[in-house]
Amino acid sequence: KSLAGFVRHLLLADPHVLSSSRALLQEHIHELEYAKEMINFRLQEAKDPPSGSDEDTPFYWRYALQGRYISGDEEEYVEQLWRKGETEKAEALFRLLVECFDDYAEGHNYLGLMALEREELEEALEHFSNTILAGEKLFPKRLGKKHYWRDVKTRPYMRGVYNTIVTLIRIGDFDEALDFARSLEERCGDRITAEHYRARVFLNMSAWLAAFNCAGGSHEMSTGEGFIVALAAYELGREDDAKAYFLHAALQYPRAARMVAGYQAKKPKTHDEIRDHNVGAELHNNLRWHFRNRRRACETFFKKILKDPLVKELLAEVEELVGARHDGDAGDRRSTAVALDLLRSWKYAKAKAVEIVV
Repeated sequence: KSLAGFVRHLLLADPHVLSSSRALLQEHIHELEYAKEMINFRLQEAKDPPSGSDEDTPFYWRYALQGRYISGDEEEYVEQLWRKGETEKAEALFRLLVECFDDYAEGHNYLGLMALEREELEEALEHFSNTILAGEKLFPKRLGKKHYWRDVKTRPYMRGVYNTIVTLIRIGDFDEALDFARSLEERCGDRITAEHYRARVFLNMSAWLAAFNCAGGSHEMSTGEGFIVALAAYELGREDDAKAYFLHAALQYPRAARMVAGYQAKKPKTHDEIRDHNVGAELHNNLRWHFRNRRRACETFFKKILKDPLVKELLAEVEELVGARHDGDAGDRRSTAVALDLLRSWKYAKAKAVEIVV
C-alpha cells in the first residue's frame, strides 16, 4: 500500500508537465536520491541466498518489533555526510528520518548540532528539546541515578541535556542553564559534567569565585578547565595562581592558550592540532559573554605570559615532542611520552610558573 502510494505520487509529479512538479522534485532531491540508493542496495541484497538466521515468524513479529529503530549503519552513513561537510544533504536526510521514526532521539540531536553550528540558537534549542522528549521514551522502566550513563538507552537523553545547556549558555539564558545543570546532577548523578557547565555559566556571569571553585576540582583531569580557573583567578586578584593554572593548561593545549589570550587561530592541520584547536573553539563559543566584557588588562596579562621567553621555550618543546610522538621506534615513543608527561604535569607547571615575569 505504501509502495503504491509512493509510485502514484511519483508518476503524477512529472517535471515535463508541471513546473510545480519540477520544484517539488528539486526541493526533495536529497531525500529522493537517498531513497534511490537504498532501493538499489536493498534489491542487490535481496538477490543473496537466505542465511537461515533471517527467518521471520508467520505473523511477522520480528519485522514488527524492529520497526521502531533505525539501524546504526544508516545513522553512521548520514552522520558522515555532515562530518564531510555535506550539511545540506545530511540535514535533509535527518529531517526525513525523524519523520519516519518519531522516537529517533539521535536524529533530533544531530539536527540541533547543525543548527548550533549555524548559530541558529532558538532552532537548536527546539531540536534538543525534542531529543530530550524522545530520549525519555527510551528509558528502561526502573532507572537509578548511577545507571544514567552506564545504560546506553539513556545516552540520547543525556546528550540532549548537555547540548541544551550549551545552547542556553550561548543565548545568555544563564538561570535556565543552571537549572538544567542542577537536573543533570540531581536526576542523572552526573556532577562532573554539571560542574563543567556551571564553571562556564559563572565565568560568563562574572561570578569569579564560583567559576574558580567549579573548574578547580577537575583541572588536572580535564585540563581545558585550567583556562577557566586561570581566568577566574586573575579576576579574583590571584595572579600567581592565574599564571600556574594558565601555564598548565597551555602546556596541554598551546593553540587553545593563544586563542584564550586573544590571538587569531591559524588553521589546524594535524590530528593533534585539530584537538587543540577544538578546545580553544569550545571555550570561545561558550565563554563569549566573558570575552566580550573582559577588561583589556586581563587580555594583556595572558598575552604577556605567552610572550615570556621561558613559556615560549616550553611551548615550543611541547609542540616538538607532540610532533615526534608518532615517529621513531617503540623505545623512542616511550621516552617521548615520558618527557611529555613531565612537561604537562601540574607539579611542573606550578614550579615553573613562579619564574614567569608579567
